[in-house]
Amino acid sequence: DIQDTLNTIEDMISSNAAVKAFDIINSALNNAVANDKIRKNPCIAVERPRYTPKEKEIYTTEEMMRMYRAIRYIQSTCKHGKYHSLKHDYFTLYMFLLYTGVRINEALGTQWEDITWTEGQEDIFIQRTIDIHASKQRTTEPKTIAGKRHIPLDKRLVRRLKKLRPSEDATGFIFATRSGTALGYHNAWKTWDAIGRETARDCPVCHTKRPNDWTCSHGHRVIRRALVCKKCGEERPEEWTCPECGNLIKEIHRSFHTTRHTYCSYLVNAGVPITTVQYLAGHASSTVTLNTYSHKAENYRAVLEDKIYGARAK
Repeated sequence: DIQDTLNTIEDMISSNAAVKAFDIINSALNNAVANDKIRKNPCIAVERPRYTPKEKEIYTTEEMMRMYRAIRYIQSTCKHGKYHSLKHDYFTLYMFLLYTGVRINEALGTQWEDITWTEGQEDIFIQRTIDIHASKQRTTEPKTIAGKRHIPLDKRLVRRLKKLRPSEDATGFIFATRSGTALGYHNAWKTWDAIGRETARDCPVCHTKRPNDWTCSHGHRVIRRALVCKKCGEERPEEWTCPECGNLIKEIHRSFHTTRHTYCSYLVNAGVPITTVQYLAGHASSTVTLNTYSHKAENYRAVLEDKIYGARAK
């Protein structure tokens, strides 16, 4: 019965959740054996689910450009209505996440006084996070002891932050609301999803705009770029085919955490020592940095030609 239950739920939940479910059942039955409630643990004959981690994706150069274009478009044309939260500078937020590799709750928790503005040595001290699960907004310590770290800032990011800074002696949260509190995670995520939809606004090859109408699987034609079919409730597809060049364009829906994976991967592929990447990422172990946060470079063939095959030729 235990094996049948695990086999059933394994198709409905992630492999990690299935492993945790087995461990809880196994621990409870071991406790029952220790307290003489049952003679032996039946989980001995049960096959433990295997954990297969999901491969994380990173932003390619082309996807980064599409994200920047989508943010610029949506902030310049949709300042009111359903995109009211775009009064915040999401262009700087995206650049901040991409150029520092911090977690989203660390980015929302950073304040102006955490930045060192010394020219040529600009960096930011990560020392607090926003508890996104609390009912009321509050700041906490970083996830680990290694989470407190100084991260050098890119010159382009410094210029964006200087434009965003109210004054030279500004204090408080960098990404703040009018009342001075930090930008809320859930509002940020809703806007992030809207930005992801706009990444497929036009074809990146021939710049043909996305058709205004689409047809759901039930044959109902939807007009004016409606996101949901009113007749059957089906959501608009996240991809479309350009009628001019035949290119398939997909919306870019990635989590905030994708910027962190991108940051670490680019550093590792650029040859930065793994211990340095570990410190900048705030990881307690370099194993996590190497096994979880390093991914194949999009130009890995060119890297092989330059660093390996080219060296052999010489």
